[in-house]
Amino acid sequence: MYPVVLLCAIVLVQAQASARSFYEQGYRMAKTLSPAYSTLASQLKEEAEPDAWGRAIEMAQRHEATLARYFPEQLERLRGMSTAIGTNPTETVALSMFLNRGQQCAQGASAPPATKDGQVYLTWNFETLTAARPLFILPLFSIVENQEGYKFCFLGLPYFFGVPLMNEKGLSLSAASMTINEDGEGLTPFELAVLVMERAANVDEAVEIAKAMPRYSTSDIYWGNWMNWSFTLADAQENVATIEMTTTLFEEIRPESKIVARANHYDYLPDEMTTCYPLAPQYSKGEASACFGSRMRASRMWRLLEDNYGKIDLELVKTFTADTEGGEPFMGRPSGTWWTIERHSHTLPRDQYVWNDVPYNPQSDIDYVIEQFNLVYEPKRRVLWWSSGHASRGYFIPIFLAPWFGVEGPTIETYQGPQKNYARVLNSWVKVSDELFGLAEVVLGLGASTAQLFGYTAGIEPNEGSVALGAFRPYGTETPSVAE
Repeated sequence: MYPVVLLCAIVLVQAQASARSFYEQGYRMAKTLSPAYSTLASQLKEEAEPDAWGRAIEMAQRHEATLARYFPEQLERLRGMSTAIGTNPTETVALSMFLNRGQQCAQGASAPPATKDGQVYLTWNFETLTAARPLFILPLFSIVENQEGYKFCFLGLPYFFGVPLMNEKGLSLSAASMTINEDGEGLTPFELAVLVMERAANVDEAVEIAKAMPRYSTSDIYWGNWMNWSFTLADAQENVATIEMTTTLFEEIRPESKIVARANHYDYLPDEMTTCYPLAPQYSKGEASACFGSRMRASRMWRLLEDNYGKIDLELVKTFTADTEGGEPFMGRPSGTWWTIERHSHTLPRDQYVWNDVPYNPQSDIDYVIEQFNLVYEPKRRVLWWSSGHASRGYFIPIFLAPWFGVEGPTIETYQGPQKNYARVLNSWVKVSDELFGLAEVVLGLGASTAQLFGYTAGIEPNEGSVALGAFRPYGTETPSVAE
């Protein structure tokens, strides 16, 4: 069994966060975790050949002008980060653009009357390269706070690398990436997700913001690979939706049935907008295989939601993320492979090499896409359920966000589930750190063996973040002032 969960909760003092410039917020975020930022930066540059990195810098130079107009507070943060990391500001913009690509995911959303308990649920199976597993055994959950916007929970390094998950109003978001055949300037899907979480209280407002903003697209054969995102959204008002978008196209689907399922392809935009289209220059047998797998995962989620319509509750929706019964046999492999929701390594990279008629390279085993974690969101109750690795082999631990958001909702004191001891260590220690360490960042290790005895805890210098005034509010001049 994989380590159950290693979580990080970052909570900020509102007066301190709001008093700092956006530049200083970015500086302090990167300074606190500078090794992590530097490692991500060096890895991305090393993977890209010089020509590809040169294209990234050219795209980032154009993107700086877009940020200055539509998301200036984000540009100030990135400039502060570049000072802390010791990189060129344009390079930092490039890193923020192109690190945020590659989620290979199945998602599902359901709300009454599809649920039997009156609750709203959003699920997310997060899949990426096997080599990246250490990043997700030790994930970073942050609570980002500012008086000018909504508090929200962020997975990753705030405002730089990751995904915003849920805000204090209960608006919840998951994302699936894909390749695209279009070029255009605008905010990247990552930046749009942050913008939405900062300023939208519900699905309607989220759709309005994403639709109003200019949207970035690139068909670059290297950087455009899995760069574009679609969103699955749910809120506390019993709304669910999916958004598909490019620079020129936008589709919002809010079904009357109140169920949504999707994976890594477009269901509503034209097929020719992605490289899943046979006439696309990037199209190959490998691309065809990936597109087929995506459609199989989405169709399986649809089947589970439809077959259980009106009967869905928390325990049932957890089983959706652990499903291995979908899909079809492929190259002699059973149906419970990467074609279904819980993506396993039954279909090995060797199969893909055979499929593409090229010699097998064992090194590719660490590049194979596999499930890293699962999330079940409860927007009404402000709870996230986390399962590391494969949900069918582990269990979910609740993260109670209501106390951090300052809203009514369940807390660890009310939890009576089977993982009560693990959850109590996790949530209680975060509460203690709030009182004893000045709202410090805390890392909790709950290894599969040691967690039965005690929780490992460590206090770290606080990470800084802020939601910003934004494109819909006046933007004031920021003064880069950093206290060393």
